[in-house]
Amino acid sequence: MAQLVAGGVRDVVLCPGSRCTPLTVAAIRCASLDPHSHFDERGAAYFALGLAKASERPVALVCTSGTAVANFAPAVAEASAGATPLILLTADRPPELLHCGANQAMDQHRYFGSHARWSETLAPDAPVSVAISATATATEFACYERGPVQLNCQFREPFLPEGELPPVASHPTLPLKPPVRGANSATWDQPFVAVGGLPSKRERAAVAQLLAATGWAHICDITSGLPKGAAPSEVPAQILQLGSHFTDKHLVEWLGRCGDRTIVEDVPGCVDATRSARQQLRLDLAAFCEQLVLRHG
Repeated sequence: MAQLVAGGVRDVVLCPGSRCTPLTVAAIRCASLDPHSHFDERGAAYFALGLAKASERPVALVCTSGTAVANFAPAVAEASAGATPLILLTADRPPELLHCGANQAMDQHRYFGSHARWSETLAPDAPVSVAISATATATEFACYERGPVQLNCQFREPFLPEGELPPVASHPTLPLKPPVRGANSATWDQPFVAVGGLPSKRERAAVAQLLAATGWAHICDITSGLPKGAAPSEVPAQILQLGSHFTDKHLVEWLGRCGDRTIVEDVPGCVDATRSARQQLRLDLAAFCEQLVLRHG
């Protein structure tokens, strides 16, 4: 829920049900969210649609498993046609209860088809970092691709711990900063540069010029087409990652252990295999490097 707030969500519409209990409780316990309860999924979805239009913000929508999800479909089609950001948090049964006749169970993975700008299913045992990253991606697609997205969340019983609920937990990577598009205004103070795959000659030339002009320490994947460089003996305070594709397994693992890392790559969605970067800048990579060269000229 904190990651939804970081992505611009302020309202969440809740539909009653058992399987969605973890989502409902989390939403109610998040002080930055305004929860709205509605007894009917079809009406709730249209309420969320109107709320998103009126507020000009993405709105989250929670429901239980089974046909409850299907009742969202008319409003989802409207949101897709009207470019309205809705984030559908659909609770689901775990894999072992699917396709076996269990109650309130159906195939919910990518249920809304072409009407959803993005869809993903979170397994019951998904790591917290994966859930955070998926939520960040969902809010990005809802806002920048302008339309509904589905994050299908599988839960096993029990849905809540026995006794009193524990305090709201924090996480070292939470929240991820939403991807930034447009002009870059960040100040880079001697970052360590990690260079991934560079598919175009313009990108390779721009990155090479940046490294030469600044003298910044760096390491390059073989797919970059640039001299490799070397990883430092100590973890850098700031890492600037140019490009997202790395074939060097050890380099990927090393990046995953680093702290303050920003990725520059103009592609939608998560491009971080370790799901540990703090931010992604959705910028033209070559133009970004050329701008930095001018600043350090």
